[in-house]
Amino acid sequence: MDTQPVNNPQPDEISLVDIIVVFIKRRRLLVASASLAIFLSILVLYIFPLFNVYLYDPGTRYTAERIIQLPVVSEDLKNYIPLVPEQRVSVMFADPAFIASEYEDVMEDKNGMSATAYASFLRENVLGKQLVYNFDAKQGTATLRFTHQNKDDAERFLNDVATKARARLLNEYTRGHSDAQTAVSLASESTLQQLSALDNVRQSDITPLAELQNDLARMRVLMNRNDFPWSMDDPVIYEDSEGTSRSVLLVVIVMAVVFLAVFIAFILEYADKVKSDPEEMEKIRRAWNWKRK
Repeated sequence: MDTQPVNNPQPDEISLVDIIVVFIKRRRLLVASASLAIFLSILVLYIFPLFNVYLYDPGTRYTAERIIQLPVVSEDLKNYIPLVPEQRVSVMFADPAFIASEYEDVMEDKNGMSATAYASFLRENVLGKQLVYNFDAKQGTATLRFTHQNKDDAERFLNDVATKARARLLNEYTRGHSDAQTAVSLASESTLQQLSALDNVRQSDITPLAELQNDLARMRVLMNRNDFPWSMDDPVIYEDSEGTSRSVLLVVIVMAVVFLAVFIAFILEYADKVKSDPEEMEKIRRAWNWKRK
């Protein structure tokens, strides 16, 4: 009895040539997908941040730092100034109202917050966190640091609040001088009137008047000074990267989009093949209607 060999159908094999053919046929899809991915990634990662628009968290923060040499208040003025400079600076940078208007310029969106909610936001999220103040008693310096995701905003905000702090200190310093001068002047006049009423003026009686007049002269010298003993170093900017760099993120996004485009290209190629093969179409129809029976 003759036996006929049984021909087992071999599964279709995909050659490298077939893959290359698919890439060539779908080249427009692949090139368009890669180009669109590159364009949108550059737009979001590099262009939007120039206008303070962030559609993602880059993980990069910039810290602006300024070291301020605070004025030294003489003993003559301490009784006429409510707080010495380091105390006043500490109070100012713990007050949400002090930085409220300056912070609005670097804030992305207040989301319609009320004044109370905005003050609470500054107290909980900015003061002591984004904005940090340290005082060195030995050096008589204050170090201000402000951290933000935009380098220019960080530097501008720190400059604004430092200038504002200097203006307030200068106002109190000048007012303290004026109050001290007025007090010494009144004391001098009062002492002079008392001496004038005496018949015999002793040297010991003149001494207090001379001391008061010297105090008055010293106050006038201080008042006539044009410089305010407050100096600031140039701002220093530090970069702190906690997340993925933009260049790496760009490469990952483009590769992911290209991979998806290749997958879609093979799906479209298979769909074209199925349309031209009645048997394959029949298999798909049966599979589609299988659960409906």
